Amino acid sequence: MFKLPLSLLAFVTLTQVSGSAPPTALADAERHAVRTLRQIHTAQLAFRSAGWVDLDGDSIGHFGWLAELAGAVPVTGSSTPVPPPAPLPPAFGKIDANGYLSLREYFYVMVLPDGSGAPNSEAAGGGSPGGIWGDASERAFACYAWAKDLQSSSVRAFVINHEGVVLTTDGVVVAYDGTANTPYGDSAYLHANDLTGALAKNATAMDGNTWCVVP
Repeated sequence: MFKLPLSLLAFVTLTQVSGSAPPTALADAERHAVRTLRQIHTAQLAFRSAGWVDLDGDSIGHFGWLAELAGAVPVTGSSTPVPPPAPLPPAFGKIDANGYLSLREYFYVMVLPDGSGAPNSEAAGGGSPGGIWGDASERAFACYAWAKDLQSSSVRAFVINHEGVVLTTDGVVVAYDGTANTPYGDSAYLHANDLTGALAKNATAMDGNTWCVVP
């Protein structure tokens, strides 16, 4: 009778018991999340450069919400969406009732600063949640990605900001998981309620986690 090698048997047993994905699947899910965040950053730069949103009329464009970047909703301050082709594919415009984008194993949320620099998340269904928007949203944004289910996808969360820097945390202090435990707008930052401030690069952030730079 054919017998599995002990090392393989142990791996299969562990996977069955824990319900977790194989290591290669975890790495693939995380790599996809990082690529997606960098794609969003590129789209944000194009959106701001085009000046589709200029709420204060200073000829400097603002960063946008995911649904705006995908052309799924009218841009803030207008009744029309961006002209095609939009900076992001249509799939990025499918924002749920929590304001989250669901792609593969991860949720994503766009965060923009209000007039005081405080973080605000995308509205249910996509687009602006309302409020007062000033120069801060010309200078800053953040987009978080975290696992829909820690057991089946990944243990690490990610964030990218306007600088194009991607950080990750393994969630030792706070583990982000599905819709039950989600990041706040300033979770990966050094200081509270200021999205124009510095990310906690290789340092302890507002959520108590250490966030490390992804090469």
